[in-house]
Order: sequence, then C-alpha cells, then structure tokens
Amino acid sequence: MVGAIFYNNARLIKWYLMKERRLPLSDCALDISCVATETNKNSYVHFSKDVIFENTYYYICVKTERINVTLEHSVEYLQPIRACSNGFVVDTIPPSDGFVNVTSSSGYITGNEVEISWHGFKDNVDAKLFGYPSYIQFYAYQVGKGIVVIKVN
Repeated sequence: MVGAIFYNNARLIKWYLMKERRLPLSDCALDISCVATETNKNSYVHFSKDVIFENTYYYICVKTERINVTLEHSVEYLQPIRACSNGFVVDTIPPSDGFVNVTSSSGYITGNEVEISWHGFKDNVDAKLFGYPSYIQFYAYQVGKGIVVIKVN
C-alpha cells in the first residue's frame, strides 16, 4: 500500500500505518493501533502487504515538523503537518445477497433507456466510514459486451 504527500520539499516525514484514524499516542511500538512506521524524506511511503490483513480498516498517517527552506532569494516557512488518510480496506468478502429489479414491459426491455433499482445488498465493510453515502461504494453491470461502472450517490 502506498501513501503520498504533496509539497514535501525534502523534509523528514514520519509515516504511520494505523488501525484508527489518528497519529500514534507516543511511539508506534507502544500503540496497539499502530501497525507499521517508516521515516523518510520522500513524498511517498510503501507499506509491505505482509503487514496488511484482509477485511481490516487502515489509515496512512503522516507527521512532519516545521521547517524553513532557504531558496536562492527567499526563505520558505513550511508549517508542520499532522494528517491521516480517509482510510482503506482490502475487502475479499462479497456483499450479502440482494435484489435487482429491471423495469420491463412483459419481460422485454423496450426503448433506449433501462431503469434498474436494487436493495438488500449489505457489505461487511461499511463504506460510509470512508465518506461514501452507502455501504457499497459502487456497482457494475454488463449488457452485451461492455461493462458499465456506476458510483452510488
């Protein structure tokens, strides 16, 4: 899993892979929610898949200190950063069964528009925790040879 931050300007970054959307209370090794940590001057971090378990919520958090960057004709004052991602999960369990209704006329689809509705589907991962309006972030359907992906609004 990769995390990235823009406008780092080569300052030291402490990255954390967390099970809660917060920075560690102290040292990562002493915080039960902290899975892994890395410190670098890159604008990105790569956490090994060996520390990421399926069907578990994770957040990538970042911490930097204030720094003054001396440029050719000026000094840039960069404020400290304390932030966490919206979160992610590697979901391997499909949603529970639900019902799909295709509005038709005597079993046939007529015209150029198709009305599809669905209900009853629940996922073990609540996408609402990541800011999506539904348990399920999106769905896909296929008519003929093409696949259409629809985001749930």
